[in-house]
Amino acid sequence: MTIRMALAGSLLVLLAACGTKSPQALVDAIQADLNSGNFQAASIGAQSALGLETIKADKALTWRVEKMQLDALAGSKQSADILANLTRLRASNPAQVDAALYASLAGKLSQQHEYLGAIDIVHAGIEQFPEQKARFEGELKNLTLSAKAASETGDNAALDKLRSLGYL
Repeated sequence: MTIRMALAGSLLVLLAACGTKSPQALVDAIQADLNSGNFQAASIGAQSALGLETIKADKALTWRVEKMQLDALAGSKQSADILANLTRLRASNPAQVDAALYASLAGKLSQQHEYLGAIDIVHAGIEQFPEQKARFEGELKNLTLSAKAASETGDNAALDKLRSLGYL
């Protein structure tokens, strides 16, 4: 984490505490970081925002920030943190933590070339929602193609993982 990102997160909390930014302005700032690919700053901002009473008081806004946090974690290739957050959120928001969310996050990890993490998310999603395994077929196909391409350069880890989990 760079000093700039740490300061950005601290500034976000300070501005909110002083009342100079509305909850929506905080969310907009996090979204701007996500849009610009500044995933660490977005993650810090989301963590800070989730600690604010003004955010906690609004369930819809809290959920939006939680999803932004997940997106930031995917952008920064933090699959273990994504899984931990999904487990936590599933307990408090079971209707919102669905197969589509797992598949979406796996896709975002794949876009970052984080194939092992994407496989973990897909596998967790299939275990959590076995009746919706078909929802993950497209992502499994993409991961298989990516794993095969990576194996051509000598990186067999993703292909081996897909095999070990029975997807190949």
